[in-house]
Amino acid sequence: MELHTRKATRLGIAVRRNVGQRKGERARPKGAGKTSRELVSTRALRTAVEDAVRTRQDLAAELAEMVRLHDLSTRLFGSTVLQPLLEEILDATMALLNADFGSVQVYNPQTKALEIVAHRGFRREFLDYFNRVHEGTGSCGAALKRGKRVIVEDVLTEPAFAPHLKIIAAAGYRAVQSTPLFSRGGEPLGIISTHFRKPHRPSQRELRFVDLYARQAAAMIERERGEETLRESEHKFSLVFEKASFAIALAKLPDGIIVDVNAADRARLERIVTARNSPQKHVWRARIVLLTAAGLGTNEIMRRTGKSKTCLWRWQERFMHEGVEGLLRDKTRP
Repeated sequence: MELHTRKATRLGIAVRRNVGQRKGERARPKGAGKTSRELVSTRALRTAVEDAVRTRQDLAAELAEMVRLHDLSTRLFGSTVLQPLLEEILDATMALLNADFGSVQVYNPQTKALEIVAHRGFRREFLDYFNRVHEGTGSCGAALKRGKRVIVEDVLTEPAFAPHLKIIAAAGYRAVQSTPLFSRGGEPLGIISTHFRKPHRPSQRELRFVDLYARQAAAMIERERGEETLRESEHKFSLVFEKASFAIALAKLPDGIIVDVNAADRARLERIVTARNSPQKHVWRARIVLLTAAGLGTNEIMRRTGKSKTCLWRWQERFMHEGVEGLLRDKTRP
């Protein structure tokens, strides 16, 4: 009886163990929890290290781009010729994005079209096709119309590119980004575009630097246009001035009046000064104007002519309003 009881007890224990294993599906070996925790910790550590490495690489790349941008800015503002400046900005942008092709287009206010002024990688057929682009045509025309960047990850899936797929396929690109250039007043200046052989989308970090390069290009174009406007204004002024029969006062300062004299009046004044039969009062009046036009101050003109400040100012004003003829008439006594 005692032997039978012992066997039953052992059988019950075995059954309970077996049932326990089935409920847990499998009995966990001793130390399994510790191993699992160690495995999780190892994976987390590996992920953290990889993230740190990527962060460090990103920071290094960003620092390199900042240095490159600074060097480029220094060179750009030390030069005055627009074409090589735009080409250098395009090269830097393409290197940043690892692009295969690129172009810079300048907006022509008269034709209201974008015109290619710098490019890399494109053949003549492509350049002729997109030589003048109006609003809404391609990515550059869309960027001009919307006033913001346009990114096309794959031109084959973009309906707007359907009419141009033949020329695009011949050029060999699948993706494009076009960033507009604006003046400080918000006027359109142009577009800088980069193209890729495969479907692609630049990262946000890369696009931030594209914006910085775009600002550099916009500043260069705006400066060039400002200088061109100034040159045109000076040319018009020169034409009017040379034909004018009177002096033009450029500024009136406490130390005297700054005037300029056209070629015809200068020649006439010099003849008055050198002619033997010129009255002396005409000679020193002409000398006052010539010395004033030469940029001399009131005190120096007084010293050279022996005339008072009031006398100088009177004949300077007379010449400004009446020209050479005013110097030859005695309205008032000097």
